[in-house]
Amino acid sequence: MTGHESIEEPDRFRIDTLGAELYRVIIDQYEENGHVTYRAFMLTNEDKEDSNRSSFVQGKITDPLTAYTNRSDTIRRRKEAEGKDFVPPYGTVGFTVEEIERVGAELGIEDTPPVLTAWDDAHMADRPDDHAHVDYSLVANSKGQVRNVAKQLADQAKENGWKFVPRDADPRT
Repeated sequence: MTGHESIEEPDRFRIDTLGAELYRVIIDQYEENGHVTYRAFMLTNEDKEDSNRSSFVQGKITDPLTAYTNRSDTIRRRKEAEGKDFVPPYGTVGFTVEEIERVGAELGIEDTPPVLTAWDDAHMADRPDDHAHVDYSLVANSKGQVRNVAKQLADQAKENGWKFVPRDADPRT
């Protein structure tokens, strides 16, 4: 494999290195009993407007702590601008591209494996250099399938464990 293959948009490239790791910073409301909930992987309205693409961070460029710090800073600035209280994210989870591509396999969507795919957005002018996304397009028209995929990602995150959790993110410790 070459590591990337081009699609219709010249600056988006499929990440096909199966061992490549992607991180997702999980906000506090998507943590329950020390584990990420499936709600962290449901498509948001912003994701839907972005062609059913859910944002992740590329592990080849950024480590779990830096991913956490960058996302936390973004949330803090937005909350301050809105005059709202800032609650730091809970932590960072990670997946390999292979794990992401395995998700949804039992959905029974014929001739479309993998159901989820990972894409490099590093060259997009409006994206950070470490940005990637997971494309949900093949399941986006079915809330039930999106929920199924989200639950599988949450289960995989639980199996993988947290990549980074600051001590002060969990008031119970």
